[in-house]
Amino acid sequence: MRILSAVRLLGAPCLAAIVLLSPGGLSAQEIDDYRLDLPALGGGRVRTEDLRDRVVLVDYWGTWCGPCVSAVPFLQRMYAKYKHYGFEIVGLAYERGDPDRAATKLREFAAARGLTYPLAMGTDAEQAQVPGFRAFPTMLFFGRGLAFDHMEVGFDPNGTDEIEAWIREALGLDAPDSADDSTDDSEPAEDADPADESQESADDAPESAKVVVPEGKIFEPGNGDTGFDFEIEDDQGQPLQFAGLRGHPVVLTFTSTWDQEAEATAEALQALHRDFAARGVRVLAASVEVSRESDERLAKIRAFRERHQLGYRIFPADLQLQRRVHRFSGLPTWLVFDADGQLVLRRNGQSESHVDDLRKSLEQQLEKH
Repeated sequence: MRILSAVRLLGAPCLAAIVLLSPGGLSAQEIDDYRLDLPALGGGRVRTEDLRDRVVLVDYWGTWCGPCVSAVPFLQRMYAKYKHYGFEIVGLAYERGDPDRAATKLREFAAARGLTYPLAMGTDAEQAQVPGFRAFPTMLFFGRGLAFDHMEVGFDPNGTDEIEAWIREALGLDAPDSADDSTDDSEPAEDADPADESQESADDAPESAKVVVPEGKIFEPGNGDTGFDFEIEDDQGQPLQFAGLRGHPVVLTFTSTWDQEAEATAEALQALHRDFAARGVRVLAASVEVSRESDERLAKIRAFRERHQLGYRIFPADLQLQRRVHRFSGLPTWLVFDADGQLVLRRNGQSESHVDDLRKSLEQQLEKH
């Protein structure tokens, strides 16, 4: 494949084209015991023992590398779209200069671009695990159980469909018996970007353009809300029926417990609970966990609650509940319902503007009652 550009830095070039290695180049057997145990920039550690149940992409990159930076928005989209199915990205950054300044620069870079997948400062030991390491970015692709599949060197924006296809296949989303056998239920429309505030809302769309939403699912305010309800136990073992919350405005957020985005979402939800609970608003978090065992999921949620001293109700969410939200497109997904149980606001992603929208919507609902 033709190399479009190359910059020599840190002993390795920076490649803008993709070189696919495996099985013809680097064989799957050449990385058979990959290990990570590094401090994450957001706190905690990045450890392979915590990744074995997931499909993993490890990205060797640097903020100085143009193709690396070009890949970042795509990687963030893939993480937001598939992390709730068990997909994980680890970004190992190789930066120049003083380590503390490099870490600060990396944090600022991640904050400015809204990166929520784990980042750590890479070392020579991690790079040495890749035989014949030649360039940045280098991406390693692992199936569940950290089974090495292949490596890609460089980044080609025209090759992202192939990467996403690999992610879906590795997660089992394209298998006939997959829990996600209907892409309409789990993905946004092809041209839609849930984070694009410039898009028309469903209320603004002409009648002929409105989406027909299957019975029992919700989509956008005023478009296909057909009686959303569920019954479940929260993490404290208390029964929760959504219909039983009628008479109160409700915030329901699909989130998780395992990344920086989850930490920010929890902080926002706790603030909403603090400011609105006494006024009758009910704040709920549906926590999507990767663990397959129910006891393990509950343990993680309870530990997360205790660590952050959370007062709102949290319950474990599975794929069946996620699929009740038409075109579910990643975490966090924020939903606001009025006192009659009708959806009045939907937002995707983590941003201060989304939280401001939630607050305004809740104030409006409270004024009505």
